[in-house]
Amino acid sequence: MTLIEKIEIEETKIMFYDGIDFDLAIGHSDDSEFLIFFVDSYVAAAKAWMRTRRLDSILEGKEIDFEEVPDIGNHRVAIYQTSGNTEAVYETVKKKLLSEPQPWSPPWGIA
Repeated sequence: MTLIEKIEIEETKIMFYDGIDFDLAIGHSDDSEFLIFFVDSYVAAAKAWMRTRRLDSILEGKEIDFEEVPDIGNHRVAIYQTSGNTEAVYETVKKKLLSEPQPWSPPWGIA
C-alpha cells in the first residue's frame, strides 16, 4: 500500500492510497479523515489479506477470528476497484471531491 496523496477539504483530511491495508480500513475510526483505497482487484486483495492472516495464525500462533474479510461498515472508508486504471480513477475521484457541490434537482422539475 502506497500513499498517493493527502489533501484537506473543509478541515477534513482525505488520504488516497494505491493498494489497501484491510486492518487499517477495518479499524479506522477517526472522524476527521477519509481513507480512499484504489485496488486493481478487490477479490485478489481480499484473498491475499486472508492468506496472510492464515499464515500469521500458523507461524505466529495468532488466532483468526473470522474466515472472510469482514464488512468494513465505515462511511469514512471508500474502496475503488480500478482494474489497472488507478491513475484515471484517482484523478476522477479527486476532481469530483474538489469541485463545488451542485444543487440537485430532478430532471422533471419540482411543482
